[in-house]
Amino acid sequence: MHGREVFILTEQNLLFKIMVLQLIHSAQEPLSKSQITDFFTDFRYADYFRIQSVIYELVDSRMLIEGPRSTVRLYTLSEEGERTREAFSDRISAAITRDIRTYLSDQGKRICQENSLTANYDKSVGGGYIVRLIAREEDREIIRLDLHVTGKDQAESLCYNWKVRYNEVYMQIVDLLLQ
Repeated sequence: MHGREVFILTEQNLLFKIMVLQLIHSAQEPLSKSQITDFFTDFRYADYFRIQSVIYELVDSRMLIEGPRSTVRLYTLSEEGERTREAFSDRISAAITRDIRTYLSDQGKRICQENSLTANYDKSVGGGYIVRLIAREEDREIIRLDLHVTGKDQAESLCYNWKVRYNEVYMQIVDLLLQ
């Protein structure tokens, strides 16, 4: 590659990073990799692989904070990420800002629904895994379960099933406790 090509790629990569930071900032809530990627691919700014690389670099440089192990990892801005976003905000054109607003307006409800259920796990000090299952409605936790399981496969299964069977689990718990 020639020097000019490297500069253009670096400049474009910087713009994509700032766009990711701005997207998360504008969403005012954590976003998943797929939610971030959808913005870039829907508006044809970049392909899937380029954005995965950008997200990795932002996490690696500690500008994004990656949520705990889960079926879906959510990303938030670190203090450094917020400072960087502010310092380079002039690089975001009015058209990009409009696209971010459009995406969040069109997809906001879906994003909130996807992010309202969280499930993650960590190794337990005494062995096994602690699985945390949380459901939120409008920034309020409506249920939180911390469960101990013996194996990683069980932890992953609980996290997955929480996302697909939450309503059924919640109603059964409520019914059992009301008897």
